[in-house]
Amino acid sequence: MAKFDEPIGDALESWADIGNSYKSSGILIGNGASRFVWDNFKYESLLDIAKRLDGGNGLRAVDNQLFNGLDTSNFEFVLQSLLTAEKVLNSIGKHDAELMEQYRHIRQSLVHAVHGTHVAHGSVDAAKLDAIASELKNYYYVYSTNYDLLIYWSIMQSHTKEFKDFFWSEGNSFDVSDSDIRGKVTRILFIHGALHIYTDSKGTVCKYVSDARENLLEKFSASSDVPLFVSEGNSEDKLSSIFRSEYLSFAYTTLRQHSGPLVVFGQGLGESDKHIVDAINSAQTQHLVIGIYPSSNEGVIESKTHYRQCFPKKNLAFFDSTTHPLGLPSLRVQVI
Repeated sequence: MAKFDEPIGDALESWADIGNSYKSSGILIGNGASRFVWDNFKYESLLDIAKRLDGGNGLRAVDNQLFNGLDTSNFEFVLQSLLTAEKVLNSIGKHDAELMEQYRHIRQSLVHAVHGTHVAHGSVDAAKLDAIASELKNYYYVYSTNYDLLIYWSIMQSHTKEFKDFFWSEGNSFDVSDSDIRGKVTRILFIHGALHIYTDSKGTVCKYVSDARENLLEKFSASSDVPLFVSEGNSEDKLSSIFRSEYLSFAYTTLRQHSGPLVVFGQGLGESDKHIVDAINSAQTQHLVIGIYPSSNEGVIESKTHYRQCFPKKNLAFFDSTTHPLGLPSLRVQVI
């Protein structure tokens, strides 16, 4: 348990010295892990990017008005609301072509915003993806709050038998009644959804599949389904999105029920991720080992203080995130 009467120093452990004590149980991965690979994942907001797009691809005044009226910055909620409105009108024998035109335009703006921030498929070579997968398969559970495709690409890089992502029902869909996993495999859960996960016209959560990892971004672009990922908004908005989805609720609840040590990597856990902090505090796990980027001595002390405040009843250990296999310089793709 964290002791606030002890002085907080700037020393960080090396993962090589402590990693064997914490592997096998679980790891929670955040945006910092993706940024180790591709620094452009440090986007400020997909919504802001979509508003600034040129050439008719950006959000229009009428689209911004919809986001404001629904009091959200979450594309998934806006797109789902438009589809719901269309279904209501159809049920009473009416049709509004403008609704579906707006749906297509907003979704296309999202596609362009994602392409503006996501690393290209050809830039992440097989060696990098193998290195990511090799580390992830050390854990019983992998929880990710990232929407990008890096984890999914790494699994598809000839490691599919060593991972289970709960999308094995008909049509690569998720079925909570068929979610038991047995055997020694790594369970992958995307707590905020991801680019390869979508909701079909029947409300079923499915995943895109492809033999070639480079096709997944294009499938996301070409589809008309509602993408299921929560990339921004405050913690309450994110939690509302989670509980609207059977899959996201399942993923979040699994984290809340996690037992055994939990590695926390690339997670700043700021105010917008309070729901993640709450889930960990509710979990049975007592030991958290947290990666901190050693930007400066003062920065390390500030980060340690922050995590102690987040988890006052947990036993905490801290390591240098650049010594972890997911934080090594060999994974980095240069931003051109």
